[in-house]
Amino acid sequence: MIPKPEKLAVPPPRLIAALHAGFDAAANHIALILFPVALDLFLWLGPHFSVKNLLMPILQQFSDLPGMNAPEMSGLMETTRQMWQTLAERLNLASVLRSYPVGIPSLMADQFPVQTPWGTPLVKDIASFGTAFGWVLLFLLIGLIGGSLYFYAVAQTISKPRLETTWPNVGWVGIQSILLALVCFALLLAIGLPILLFLTILAAFSPTIAQIGVLVASVLLIWILVPLLFSPHGIFLFRQNALLSMLTSARLVRFVLPGTSLFFLALVVLSQGLDLLWLVPPEDSWMAFIGVLGHGFIATATLAASFVYYRDALRFVQAVIQRSVAPNSTITNA
Repeated sequence: MIPKPEKLAVPPPRLIAALHAGFDAAANHIALILFPVALDLFLWLGPHFSVKNLLMPILQQFSDLPGMNAPEMSGLMETTRQMWQTLAERLNLASVLRSYPVGIPSLMADQFPVQTPWGTPLVKDIASFGTAFGWVLLFLLIGLIGGSLYFYAVAQTISKPRLETTWPNVGWVGIQSILLALVCFALLLAIGLPILLFLTILAAFSPTIAQIGVLVASVLLIWILVPLLFSPHGIFLFRQNALLSMLTSARLVRFVLPGTSLFFLALVVLSQGLDLLWLVPPEDSWMAFIGVLGHGFIATATLAASFVYYRDALRFVQAVIQRSVAPNSTITNA
């Protein structure tokens, strides 16, 4: 008679269970939504840092290039001009406060609102590219620090036992978050620049082949970046450094890839789908504040759910490894 395989004491991570725990964490610690709510209110009602005076001359110079006024280019140029003009008029450098991969979620960061319920907000025109670069660095640093505090607070809600909150601990995770952002940026440059150059060369020969290249490059980027989606989690749950946390994330996702892909797909559908609802009120209506509150709650709940899923997945992988190692150890000792 063939013996039944021993059942693992630690179950695999469950999507519904993680989402349920995440929403419970957000509901029981409702003050956490103040992080995304405060950021959205600043981007919506606060001063706007405009670069319109810097971008419009560049757009005009591009339009004056030889061949751009040809009849066959008129439609493309008009579409491009309108797109860049809209971007120049609405772009707010403060949106960089929504930093990646550690940052405070924001509903307004991608919308670039230019109207408020009390009219046009205060606009600060950036006079030079050097000044713009300085503001971007400042906002990025503030965003990473604020995002570290937010991730730390959310991680505390599902960490058992709860980690001691001290300034050295908070400072350490903040430094690791900055290092993680730098490593991810360097990785994107190392991967993205060669791909962009290759696609540019393909486009010069054949636009059709270039489109196929874009599809292949997208699949490649997803294959590389998906295993790194849990990179911040090891920093805030287990005090790993940035590189070790990225390595742990890659190994973990490769081990439980189908379930993890489904989990992140569910998070994207849930958050992006509800964002369509939160953005229904116009930006000059106070009803948009309801959307800001709703987005803050959902963003906090999904982040907490990701910490729960990561914790459960790591425990499951460790249990599987221990079970596979134990028989070998027994045979060796015998």
